[in-house]
Amino acid sequence: MLDGIKNKKMRICLFSTSFFPKIGGAEFVIHYLAKYLTKLGHEVTVLVPKYRKIKEEIECNYNIHRYRLLPRLLFLEPTLMAHLLLEKLFTKFDILHCHFAYPPGYCGIKLKKILKIPVVVTLHGADIQKMPEIEYGIRLNPEIDKKVKYTLKKTDAITAISSSIKGEIIMAGITDKKKIYDIPNGVETRRFNESVSKNVRDMFGIQNNAKVILSVGRNHPKKGYKYLLKAMPKVLEKHSNVKCVIVGKGTETLKPLIKELKLEKSVILAGSIPQDNNIIIKYIEYPHPNLISIYLSSDIFILPSLLESFGLVIVEAMVAGLPIIVTDIPGGRDIIKNGFNGLIVPASNPEAIANKTIELLENDSLRQMLSQNAKANSENYDWEIITKKYLKIYKNLLHEK
Repeated sequence: MLDGIKNKKMRICLFSTSFFPKIGGAEFVIHYLAKYLTKLGHEVTVLVPKYRKIKEEIECNYNIHRYRLLPRLLFLEPTLMAHLLLEKLFTKFDILHCHFAYPPGYCGIKLKKILKIPVVVTLHGADIQKMPEIEYGIRLNPEIDKKVKYTLKKTDAITAISSSIKGEIIMAGITDKKKIYDIPNGVETRRFNESVSKNVRDMFGIQNNAKVILSVGRNHPKKGYKYLLKAMPKVLEKHSNVKCVIVGKGTETLKPLIKELKLEKSVILAGSIPQDNNIIIKYIEYPHPNLISIYLSSDIFILPSLLESFGLVIVEAMVAGLPIIVTDIPGGRDIIKNGFNGLIVPASNPEAIANKTIELLENDSLRQMLSQNAKANSENYDWEIITKKYLKIYKNLLHEK
């Protein structure tokens, strides 16, 4: 029977409450997982919300079915369950893979007896992690916390994108560790090997002999950008010809601090790349070719975060072969081994960031060693490899059923 399942074309539903044109780690995970599952011969439907701003759907090799939510998310759970039942009736999928424990995972589990199929739940961060000091995490709401725990208890399989996320799952009361699978997010590594037409120095008017420090991610308190900026004056004291480029949505709010630290000539806020991510486009791949060019032509990558579920931008920097500095937080230490494929510094510590940056700028052999190890290690995160790990879970669950 198992041989038959191994060769069987599966019908898989990826269910989420967030997708393009919203841009984030989870949205791209759904996209690439669907893309590669389809490439491997399976039938995939992505069941996601319909947004008002959508003018045309993206070009992709999988099916996208959009559902409407009521204004202000009224009757959220009944609406999601109704759409899920209709989708099951229409596509007769064999596996339900919910992205986020709540609300998609919870709604999927509430219907599990009716659907009569295995349910997989992938956690992406805010649905399991909590950080009260910056009001981060939906589990800060006691009612949602109960529903998340219920979902994790009842689901057939849970995938954790990092060991830190796995730790949070266990602390949430999941004693059956056999149903928790470690599967990180991925990157299309081949795209970093394509020739690039742009250079970070040309794009932002940076001198050719300047060293470029890069940081990537939307501006959020958990990203810790202020600590990177506060580290820059000390770096510039020893190496005046250094530029810091920060790529991400909402980074313009950092301007007052940049002015206070007198870094106007040394810090470049690149904003989102591409600039407009509110209107969906036909072709969408991540990272954008311009961002890949920026990665490949920078010199050092720094992620000064206070918390990460999975630092996808760290993996992207690894694929680009950059020497990397991350903070000692979940999502950073899960990927970087200190002194091997990057350097780890304490969180919220500008002086430590500055010291390690200076060390990298002055130590060519260290930069080269970290770069080589990061590049080699990044091969484990290729999307085809990651997708096959998900497929193994699906097949095992169907075999058990």
